[in-house]
Amino acid sequence: MEKYFVYDQRLDLHVPLKTIPWEKLSNDETKAIEVFWETERGKIPTKIKSLDQKMERIQEYLSKEESFKKACEWNDALSNLASIVNDLWLWYRIR
Repeated sequence: MEKYFVYDQRLDLHVPLKTIPWEKLSNDETKAIEVFWETERGKIPTKIKSLDQKMERIQEYLSKEESFKKACEWNDALSNLASIVNDLWLWYRIR
């Protein structure tokens, strides 16, 4: 599947390459690609749930944080996780 997918380390997920030449693929190849993608896509809700739990913990820490510098670090971590969740939702909607 390396010809059709690339591993996205940030998302911890194999995502389809944008240049899959569907019209040049055999039925077996398209079926294998679809099965592989559905397997990867099926991992997304669990990943999102885990990230949401991390975000909730960070929000708890942030609500108690008194150091401005540390609060900025927590906010940065929170925005990075939210960005990943957003990207995962976008990939989840692609069939």
